[in-house]
Amino acid sequence: ELVPEKRFLFLPSLNKAVGSAYLDARVRALKPDAHVFGHTHFGWDATHDGIRYLQACLAYPSERRMRLTTVCSGDTFPHADEPTPLLVCDGGTFPPRYQCGWSTFYDSHARNPRLTHMVPDYVARQYANGRTHGEIGWGGGIRPAWTYAPPTALSRDRRTKDSRVWRSESGEHLASMDK
Repeated sequence: ELVPEKRFLFLPSLNKAVGSAYLDARVRALKPDAHVFGHTHFGWDATHDGIRYLQACLAYPSERRMRLTTVCSGDTFPHADEPTPLLVCDGGTFPPRYQCGWSTFYDSHARNPRLTHMVPDYVARQYANGRTHGEIGWGGGIRPAWTYAPPTALSRDRRTKDSRVWRSESGEHLASMDK
């Protein structure tokens, strides 16, 4: 529940390298107020079974350039002109939830691990000659995860990606990155 579904991953084997059944059982047994984790290179802030899970990834510079909207956590980390550390707790009080592309995406869209025949275009491009035996897209009425990023990240993303144009599966223009 703390990484995108396999069909959304540029590197589908990532799920094999993060977390474990043992770690999940240990965290659930301890029942902390928050669990801060890392390694997945996705910004994340979600609550499951009363435990808040936070990840404020630094990501590689190339990841910040190519997909800032899914690595950032909140309005300033790690993308502001003067980035601030991600506040986890202040005097026993937790800050409001941070907006993060993928965890906010899952607030609106339930996981559907049985859907394996549809992948976004950035995943489909990895396969031989662009051929696919399924559909390319996000599914009817589903906005791409990057659109759920904080406005500050979307704004910076638009400034730094001159030539990309994102489209929904129906071809509807969502955002032009050359503005």
